[in-house]
Amino acid sequence: MVHFVKHISHSFTGKFVLLSLLFLPIFSLAQDIDSTKSETTENELIKVFINCSSCDMPYLQQEIKWVNHVRDQDVADVQVFVAAQTTASMGRIFELSFTGQTRFDGINNTFSFTTESITTADELRNKLKKNIELGLVPYIAHTGILDNMSLMVRDSGLQKKAVPKDDPWNKWIFDVNSQTNLNQEQSFSNFLFQLGLEADRATEEWKFRSNSGINMNTRTIYTDTDTIVSINQRSWSNGTVVKSLGNHWSAGLAGSFYSNTFQNLKESFSGGPAIEYSFFPYSQVMKREITLAYRLNFGMQNYFEETIFEKMADKISSHSLNLGVRYIQPWGTTYARVSGSHFLNNLEYRRLTVSNWTSVRIFKGLSMRLNAQFSLIRDQIFLPRREATEAEIFLRQRSLATSYDLYLGGGLNYKFGSIYNNVVNTRL
Repeated sequence: MVHFVKHISHSFTGKFVLLSLLFLPIFSLAQDIDSTKSETTENELIKVFINCSSCDMPYLQQEIKWVNHVRDQDVADVQVFVAAQTTASMGRIFELSFTGQTRFDGINNTFSFTTESITTADELRNKLKKNIELGLVPYIAHTGILDNMSLMVRDSGLQKKAVPKDDPWNKWIFDVNSQTNLNQEQSFSNFLFQLGLEADRATEEWKFRSNSGINMNTRTIYTDTDTIVSINQRSWSNGTVVKSLGNHWSAGLAGSFYSNTFQNLKESFSGGPAIEYSFFPYSQVMKREITLAYRLNFGMQNYFEETIFEKMADKISSHSLNLGVRYIQPWGTTYARVSGSHFLNNLEYRRLTVSNWTSVRIFKGLSMRLNAQFSLIRDQIFLPRREATEAEIFLRQRSLATSYDLYLGGGLNYKFGSIYNNVVNTRL
């Protein structure tokens, strides 16, 4: 044994192994002490796992100090699941689900609250904190911590019936947005400008939505002998009117204008009816949604350049079928869509697109995410007749012929170690 220690100590690896052997008892002792503290704390505080992609988790861990925040839902006494959805007024509605486990098995509760479109990030995190604390009260009631708590309700005219104020906008919400980016180097520059306008109005029976905008992207490359300029410009205007037909059905009309130099589309006008069926009641959209929609589309489009079919304009009629799936559950989140379309006057012109974004918890500490999109493309009737130049190809200045489009991404995430994460430390 002595000979072995002398042998490994002659190398860096040997020294590292020797030091590890020497300090291992100290690490073990530290873990034993930490475990003792954890067991003591576990008997005093409930263990809470918060699943919320919209929450400021360090803030919640720092402010809600009378629980033990754990990073694994299997060891939690209470699971808090927060789902969010945008409202008609461009605010957000948050649904909070509390599920009891271990000693609180069978104690469950769900409620929601709404924020306005002008709610700041600080106001939002404070409102989330307040509602999470209120939702944890039924669990605290079964512990000794209840003796250290009290309930205070401010009487600010709660018994008076609220009178709705006049709404001069009649439920209409408008959003004007703009963006400008500039990236400059000695041999390259890129300038992006975008301007958009959205208008929305929603009631229980009707939904109106429209958005318009323009996007211009200019790339310039400077060489010793030449200057290459690439300009891509898009403009669009879309509008939809949807009528509710009960808990599972809805119908509507849609119209749009579109122009895109990249796709050789000078002017594209289209519109038509649509009908949608929801396999679950629309009231469950916060957590799960499966919809099937059928659309008819009629329009015409003019081109900047003559197409491969020797045309400067086309009249188009098509239809499409779309299947959408969305689940937001404690086990993970998934968004998936399958869309198929083809021209009514020529079945050879068609397109099929399958897309998915999924994040799933496999087992304790291990989660997997996957995002993918695949399209079979047979409807590029807008392609210019002339051959693309090298500059147009390298700078992505125009669309090229393709029979498919594929994007894949994904990864694994594994967390292990202490199950407690109450401490928040933002120091350098």
